Amino acid sequence: MSSLNILIFDTTTDCLKIAMSVDGKDFFIDEKNTFKHIENLIPIIDENFSKLNENKNKLKYIGVCEGPGSFTGIRIGIATAFGLSFGKNQTNFGFSAFDVYKYLFKDQKEAVVIPIIDAKKNRFYCTFIENNKPNEMFDIDIEEINQKIKYIDKKIIFVGKDFNLIKDKIENTNFSFCYEEGYSSKDLLDFAKELILQNQTLKEPEPIYLRKSEAEIALINKKKN
Repeated sequence: MSSLNILIFDTTTDCLKIAMSVDGKDFFIDEKNTFKHIENLIPIIDENFSKLNENKNKLKYIGVCEGPGSFTGIRIGIATAFGLSFGKNQTNFGFSAFDVYKYLFKDQKEAVVIPIIDAKKNRFYCTFIENNKPNEMFDIDIEEINQKIKYIDKKIIFVGKDFNLIKDKIENTNFSFCYEEGYSSKDLLDFAKELILQNQTLKEPEPIYLRKSEAEIALINKKKN
């Protein structure tokens, strides 16, 4: 386990999550309520490598969350991962926020797990995790969520802090709410270790955009006019 030497981070929400494990020494940070990731990410990583008295060149794996979430946050995370590994013999890998929840609920067979991420404008990114099967990602509103859960006959588990935005509007009463602050940096590291130790295929980071950005929409509308 100590030889894995992993750095993993998530910049897709307002909570910056960073975890590292180098020569058996672990470090975790969960910095909430900030979108200053571009200012904080590298300095925090550098500072804590110094605290651990370790060198970033020891890293073998760098994992980054690809989304869905903040467009800017996704770009910052992926660009940082590639920048850190440039010219080094290190493996970059990407994963979705939903992959982490899928790992956390891998032994849950009796429920459908629904992560909720605020997509702004009264829409939400979500997926429906059941029996550890591959899952489709959605960008939908609360009415569509209620429509989809109407016919689920299993217990429903909503996860992620953004569920608080719609909790009072859910029509199906057979649900519970877990990970009310979202997954943690420790959860990220546990997820990464299992991914690597089980020799699962590590894919190169690629942004997950479930819709066009505001800038792209504005450009399209400008061209139409």
